[in-house]
Amino acid sequence: MWTADYSFINVDGKSQHSRKSLGTRNRQIAEQRARELEVKLTKGEFKPEPAGPTSTQRAIDAFIGAKETEGASGKTLTKYCAELENYDKFLKQHRANTLQNINVRLDDLYRSHRMQIDGLETYTIYSHTMIRKSWLAWCVTRNLLAASPLAGVKFPRPRRRKYPAATLQQLNQILTGASGYLIAVLAVLAFTGLRIGEVAALRPQDVDLVAGLIHVRRRSEWGPKTEASERSVPLHPRLLALLRAMPKGKGSTFFNAPPSSRFPNGDHPINPCDINEQFQALAKRHGFVVGRKNVGLTVHALRPTFKTCCFDAGVPKPMLDRWIGHEDQNDMDVFYYDPQKSQEWMQRVPFGEPNGLDIKVLAGDCDEKTD
Repeated sequence: MWTADYSFINVDGKSQHSRKSLGTRNRQIAEQRARELEVKLTKGEFKPEPAGPTSTQRAIDAFIGAKETEGASGKTLTKYCAELENYDKFLKQHRANTLQNINVRLDDLYRSHRMQIDGLETYTIYSHTMIRKSWLAWCVTRNLLAASPLAGVKFPRPRRRKYPAATLQQLNQILTGASGYLIAVLAVLAFTGLRIGEVAALRPQDVDLVAGLIHVRRRSEWGPKTEASERSVPLHPRLLALLRAMPKGKGSTFFNAPPSSRFPNGDHPINPCDINEQFQALAKRHGFVVGRKNVGLTVHALRPTFKTCCFDAGVPKPMLDRWIGHEDQNDMDVFYYDPQKSQEWMQRVPFGEPNGLDIKVLAGDCDEKTD
């Protein structure tokens, strides 16, 4: 039986020696197959066959480790882990313990399960499918799988379900019913467009009340959603007055949750889920529809509130993209490099004047706030 000895460049960029059977005792056929192998090696099209079956859990761990090395954000890693671990659990229930057991039919069953049993929306299912597809493609590049079973499958991208943004009038009504630190948290969300996770991660040094700027900065233990999300956002006069009136916190973050039995010192960071629940409770009190299932308001609705108010005030899109932290900021890099111009545009947005009662309640001058 003829065999071929050859070397190829592996996924680590190093030369690796290997040997494989050409599957024949006929010399002419062996030479033909050897020449075909040589062509693939020369063109860089050669892909070594996996050494053997690879467990899905091992492949998931390796994939997550690679994403950590690439600097993926904590939120992205959490999303990848949750989806792939759920997928792995489903595969094991169907006796598919290795990558080689995965096929299109099994993946179709999983997507149906996520829709009918777990109740996920069409766009969420599509988003999770892209995670699995990228994972399997990555496994191929690492020689853990010969070919991805989803490589040739097309998944139409569905339209995202549209959720309402809070109007400025609704926001002012909600702020009227808020008290304590919650006033400032909701005001930052509505008047800067920051994500709730970014607000929860702010440190005292990230909020410059002299220059009137909030800095969203990546650090070793935390990072924003994307690289473009690192930015500086000017503070509107209404928001600046609120933040200057806010008592200094005790913890390492700018906003701290109230003292509790578990954290009696009041030095613990705010919980985004708690903020969302409190926001929805205030909105519901005013008769507004709340919750994603009801296609109602959530705390994330304050981000499009900010965008809408800025657009209505004539803020140029490149400037707004920079404030929001969107990916495409090429125009901003060319035209809007002057920080002073950014401050001027923010002051044109009609968020309103500083509210005296809000400032008093936030500063602790009032025990209660009436609706």
